[in-house]
Amino acid sequence: MDYSTAIDRMNAQLKQFSEENIELAKQIPPGPQRIRGIAGSGKTVLLCQKAAYMHLQHPEWDIALVFFTRSLYDLMESQVDFWLQYFSNGDKKYSRQNSKLKVFHAWGAQDRNGLYRKIVKAHGLEPFPLDNNKNVPPEKLADVVIQLLEATEIEPMFDAIIMDEGHDLVVRDELKYGDKQPIYWMAWQALRPVDDKNPKQKRLIWAYDEAQSLHALNIPTAKELLGEEYSQLVQGFHPGGIKKSIIMKRCYRTPHPILTAAHAIGMGLLRPEGMLSGYTQKKDWKNIGYEMTVSASKERQITLHRPLENSPNPMPKISDVPVLQFNVFETREAELNALAKNLEKNLENGGLKPSRNILVVVLGSDRDEATELQDKVAEFLIDRGISI
Repeated sequence: MDYSTAIDRMNAQLKQFSEENIELAKQIPPGPQRIRGIAGSGKTVLLCQKAAYMHLQHPEWDIALVFFTRSLYDLMESQVDFWLQYFSNGDKKYSRQNSKLKVFHAWGAQDRNGLYRKIVKAHGLEPFPLDNNKNVPPEKLADVVIQLLEATEIEPMFDAIIMDEGHDLVVRDELKYGDKQPIYWMAWQALRPVDDKNPKQKRLIWAYDEAQSLHALNIPTAKELLGEEYSQLVQGFHPGGIKKSIIMKRCYRTPHPILTAAHAIGMGLLRPEGMLSGYTQKKDWKNIGYEMTVSASKERQITLHRPLENSPNPMPKISDVPVLQFNVFETREAELNALAKNLEKNLENGGLKPSRNILVVVLGSDRDEATELQDKVAEFLIDRGISI
């Protein structure tokens, strides 16, 4: 079986898994909600499901589904369209022009509205332009958001704001708006209260990667995002038993052997000098899908185990070859030749698309070494006629 066929079979099975979260998707919280989980745990799909179902149940609501990575426009809109049709039995499709459900980039662009751009224009102000050809760091967006917050009092205009990639909308403490994250606070201010008697109940729903960076594993609290007065915002349950904070332990995207190896290597878990980074509490490992046991021996050895049900990606069973292989080369030239040979095989015989199915990760002992090696690898592959 070629790789392309294996990927198609894998994706078909993963679609079934996305239906496991339907009950969560149908829960419309009467207030804020945080969704936690590692990359590939299904947070984006769940948010698109929530947005679609919420829109069908309350078509009069103004709903914004927000993301940060600009290349996700098509993916987010296609996901929303799919789930609108799924929940409506094919009666409803997504319409960018006519829908009260809007799929927004966090900033927006000259030819497309975004959350910031929409709010600015609604207040009669001129939005700061965004270079369509550049990926803008959150610090730049936070800076213009602070200018907006200082220029005017934001009028509520949405009934729900659902934010994906919440980790990409957070900036360093010195760039905060007082004790608040600027982008989160802008979104909060733009929301209508769920209940006029309690203005702190607003439908801000955000997803946050549990371990987006192995050097910063702590997830921001509501207090760190919205300030001291909102410190209890996502603790406990809403009326009706809806959780204010959802933890998604499963990882659908990455096969079990690759995920566990990546965590072990990235965190340096077996490093003789001690781990480089990682969790130290059992509950934190549990939150990302691991079980931790401590031996009764004098050494008190710690064992981490990831149950297969928390990594249901079927590729290890579908593929004819191991999904994880480790090779050692005597020279850099031998390594690059092997890399090129494998890429050529994947492209010519495996039916894979270079822009979609293949990722080459170059490592180094520091940033300068990694950059230099990355340039060398790129030059070598281009010389071999491989498009990168």
